[in-house]
Amino acid sequence: MTAPRTQMTNLTEEQIGALLQSLLTHAATAHGTYEAEQLAGRYDEQWAAWYADHMTHGLAARDYTIGKADS
Repeated sequence: MTAPRTQMTNLTEEQIGALLQSLLTHAATAHGTYEAEQLAGRYDEQWAAWYADHMTHGLAARDYTIGKADS
């Protein structure tokens, strides 16, 4: 049986901020490597889509899901 994923709506703003900072830092490092190795040092005009995909996978790897908070 798979453990349930953690809804980000169950985290405090401080916890979400720390999580996003960690994901962004990791994405920035990985994207630098991607630009250098896969794009031969060229600027990636699609960087935002690359970051979003990388961060989405990072959330899933940490067993997080994003859900809309109840109003």
